[in-house]
Amino acid sequence: NSLAIVHMLFDGLTRASKEGKAELALAHKVDVSADLKQYTFHLKEALWTNGDLVKASDFAYAWKKMLSPDFPSDTVFLLYVIKNAKAAKEGKVSLDEVGICAVDEKTLVVDLENPTPYFLELVGSAAFFPVNQKIDQENPAWAQEASTYVGNGPFQLVSWKHQDQLVVEKNAKYWDAASVK
Repeated sequence: NSLAIVHMLFDGLTRASKEGKAELALAHKVDVSADLKQYTFHLKEALWTNGDLVKASDFAYAWKKMLSPDFPSDTVFLLYVIKNAKAAKEGKVSLDEVGICAVDEKTLVVDLENPTPYFLELVGSAAFFPVNQKIDQENPAWAQEASTYVGNGPFQLVSWKHQDQLVVEKNAKYWDAASVK
């Protein structure tokens, strides 16, 4: 249930199509190097529910935060295909040495340890979703209440009675809002 809700409230670089194949979501184009070890994602114009622009740096921030040695995560191993990700999580290298770079607001470059044929499917999973860096730095507890919750997915959180009920509604700011029912 939790993953279904996360996919309602957030969107990644790719998503699963109706056929279960990776299709572009927040990325409108992906360039893959000849050695299949570097992916350059070019982002669509997309907004967070608070109106902020979704930036490449939001992806880099979220992924590197998850790779911080002191950040708890059950799914961080999914990021280990990225160059130096596992070493960073283990505290052996700096997060600056991880193969994740926001070149500008719309361009994210990811270097992998090895060619990973399923990488486009992988970045569609919740572990690879972005976090609004500005909001997270201003209020680390933003995800605890509906009034401060900021997502970028097809739905937005309207109310939350903890351990009881979540109410969501269509996110009018979603890049693909026209296809949301």
